[in-house]
Amino acid sequence: MSTGGTGTIGLASAEQNGSNIMFKFSSPVCEGGAPGTGDSTFFWGLVSRTQPKFVTATLHEPGGATHMVKARAPM
Repeated sequence: MSTGGTGTIGLASAEQNGSNIMFKFSSPVCEGGAPGTGDSTFFWGLVSRTQPKFVTATLHEPGGATHMVKARAPM
C-alpha cells in the first residue's frame, strides 16, 4: 500500500497480446459527483527504448460502455 500520494486504485493485472496491452484495475475508477471527488489510480507507466507516439486507447467500463481516449505509446 502506498501513502502520501495521489491515487487509491492499483493495477490488478496487465496482459499483452501482440502490440496491445490490457490493464485491469483492482476496483472501478469512478468520476465522483464533483471535480476532485472521484476515485483515481496510482500513477504508473511503461518503459520503452523508443520515442512515444500519440495513439487512441479504448476504455471499457464494467457496465459495458466503451470510451476512446487520447494516449501515448511507444513507437
